[in-house]
Amino acid sequence: TQYDTERLARNGAGVYASSYAWMGLAGSISIEGNTFHGNIGLFGAGAFIMAYGQTGTGNISIVNNTVSANQGVGGDGAGIYAHAHAIEGNSGTINVVNNSFTDNLATTFNLNNEGKGAGLFAHTWSVDSGTSGAIDVSDNLFWKNRGMTGGGLYLEVGSASDHSVPESIRVRNNRMIGNIAERDGGGAWASSFLPYVARRSVA
Repeated sequence: TQYDTERLARNGAGVYASSYAWMGLAGSISIEGNTFHGNIGLFGAGAFIMAYGQTGTGNISIVNNTVSANQGVGGDGAGIYAHAHAIEGNSGTINVVNNSFTDNLATTFNLNNEGKGAGLFAHTWSVDSGTSGAIDVSDNLFWKNRGMTGGGLYLEVGSASDHSVPESIRVRNNRMIGNIAERDGGGAWASSFLPYVARRSVA
C-alpha cells in the first residue's frame, strides 16, 4: 500500500491506526509493507499509531515499510509516531524492524518539546501499575532525517507511578546516516530508567 497524497492532517495524514479499550485490554496493531511518502501533519504525518487500554495494551509491530519525505509541523514523529499506553497493567511492546526512514522533517513552533524523532517517535507508558513495554528497533535505515531532538529516532519508556516498572530500549544493527538534530541526538535519542543500546552504527 502506498500513501503519498501529500495530505495535511492533525495526526496521521497517511494512516491513523488506533486500538482503544476504555475498560479493558487494547488489541495489537501491525503496520507492514507500506509506503508513506510526502504526507504533512502534526503528529505522525506518515502514520500515527496508538494502543490505549485501561488494563493494558497489545503490541505494536512496524515491519518492512518505506517512510520518506513526511513533514511534522509542530509535532513529533514526522515519519511514524507509535505509542502504547496502559492505565493499569502492562503496556505492549513496540517492535520496529527492517524499515527505511529517509528525509523526514519534524519542526517546532516555539522551541519547547515539539519536533522529536523526525523519522520515528516511539513511546511506551504505564500509569498506575504494571510494566511499560520494551521498545526494540532493529535492522532499519535512518537517512537524512531532521528534527529538534533525535533527528533519526526518539525512543522513550516511562511510567508515572512508583508501582510501574519500565522495560528496556534496544537499538540494534541499524544504519543512521546524515541525520540532524537542532538540540540533542542527531542519530538517536533514547530515554529509560535502564536503557540498553547495543551494536548501533551512527554515521
